[in-house]
Formats: sequence, C-alpha cells, structure tokens
Amino acid sequence: MGYLAQKKKNARENIFLKWMLFIFTILTLLFLLPQKDIFLKNWLFQIYVINVLIFLYALIIRRFYFCLGFAVLLIINYFQIAMSARIFTNFDSGGEHHISVTYSPDSPLEVEAHNAIVLRKGHLVLGQNEIAPFMAIEKNGHVFTLIRVDLENNTPKERAIGLLQLRNFISDQDDPVIVFGDFGLPAWSKEMKAFLEDTNLEVKNRILFVKKGSRYSYFSSPKFYILSFQNVGVEDINVSAPKDDKSYPEIKAHLSFY
Repeated sequence: MGYLAQKKKNARENIFLKWMLFIFTILTLLFLLPQKDIFLKNWLFQIYVINVLIFLYALIIRRFYFCLGFAVLLIINYFQIAMSARIFTNFDSGGEHHISVTYSPDSPLEVEAHNAIVLRKGHLVLGQNEIAPFMAIEKNGHVFTLIRVDLENNTPKERAIGLLQLRNFISDQDDPVIVFGDFGLPAWSKEMKAFLEDTNLEVKNRILFVKKGSRYSYFSSPKFYILSFQNVGVEDINVSAPKDDKSYPEIKAHLSFY
C-alpha cells in the first residue's frame, strides 16, 4: 500500500474511532443520569459488547489513546450491569441442601425437593389481570416461600403495580423467599434496581436471553431472573426449546442453600 493510501486509511480509521468514542461517551453519560429509565438502557449489555469489539479493533490497529478511552467506558458500563445482575456465571452459595424449580408460566408452579414438606400454596394478586403462584416449603429445617412471576406482557403501569404488590408480600414474610420468572425488565433498570434494594434480594443467575418463542434471543434485553438472599445459589440452569412461537422456553434451575 502506498504512502498516500496508507495515510487515507489511517485517517478513516481515526474518524471512525472518534465518532464511536463520542457516541459511546454520550450513551454512557445518559445511562448515568438519575432520571426515568432511558429506553436504550434495556440494551445496555448489547451496547457493552459492541464497546468491547470496538476496543479490540482499536487495540489491533494500535490506536492506544482510543483504547484508553474505550477501556474507561467499558469499566463504567460493566459496573452499571454488575451492580444489579450477574453477567456470565451463576452465584454459588456452596450450600449442601438442594431444590429444583421449573419456570413454565402456563403450567402449575413446580418445585422438586426430596423430603420437603409443602406448608401452603396460594396465588398473589399482582394486578387486575396478573397473579403469581406461590408455595411455602420446609426442607432440612429451612422454610422458603417460592414465588413465580410473569410480567413480560404487562404495561409499565401494570408492572409497577405488580412489583409494588410483590414487594409488600415479601416484606410480610417471616421466612426467606425465592422469586423467579420474567420480570419484563432488565435487572439494571430503575424499577428493578429499586425493587432489589427495597427487598434486599439479589440476582442469582447468569444473564439469559430468553423470550416467548426463543431460548436464544440475543437482540432482546434479559428479563428472566432468580432472586433470593445470600444463602441461596444456583448450581445449574437449563433452558429447553419452546414448543412453538407462542410458548415460553421451559427453564429448570437447580438451587442450593445453607
């Protein structure tokens, strides 16, 4: 490649990286604003991945000043995600007791726990058209209330009411709770962060990109979570292919606790 051609190529690369650094800086600043959630924040993880790719590109072509800028943005956005959600790994509690839960919103609530005693069952009303089945069980001297939620198709107003009802129900429980299902929002959204803070619950599972009709929907925001307290972890989680385009993938999680 001739000198002039190389010079033009370097100029195009620099212009591209400048624009990318400008765009991602603006996005990062918008995500940090304490205002009502920005719609793009639902895709914070995907934006983070694109940021990683551009950082690697700048590293390969040896634009180290740009690498530094993208690295700073990566660190900021990583902590925005990691403060509320687990990214690549499940939380392992190291507990010696085990139970399994299955998420299938069109089926009854299922819990597999050897020698467990079912203390009570019921349904929590989250809104006019939304209920959440729950079950209290005792296993090895430990009592848990398990709650399954499905807020995927709710409007923002309905979802806010549902989270409020769920928060009030959890506050009234004397025993630990395990809440799992599709919350309709990523864990780093304003509403979910407030819900986690108010209930002291933590996300236990790695990010899953599931939705009705697909178990690998990487262009949608992750909305399925297993929430509980420090003594509960996720040993394994399996996602089965949905039966059809209108069915939710069956998700089976093996939990441990101490």
